[in-house]
Amino acid sequence: MKTSTGQRFIEGLSELLTVIDAPLEWLNLDKIDLKDLFIKLKESGKINDETYNQLTYSFTKKACSC
Repeated sequence: MKTSTGQRFIEGLSELLTVIDAPLEWLNLDKIDLKDLFIKLKESGKINDETYNQLTYSFTKKACSC
């Protein structure tokens, strides 16, 4: 059974939240807002400042136009 990339992404985020014991309700399936999710994880103490900064950098850096 094939799944779409979007579905695999949602499943991965769900698994991440489960592993770190964060509420699955934080994952809004109508509109996935990674910034909001990362902020919730940081504020709850599930991730530290360094991890938060690495995540936000990874998802916001612009692709190299080399």
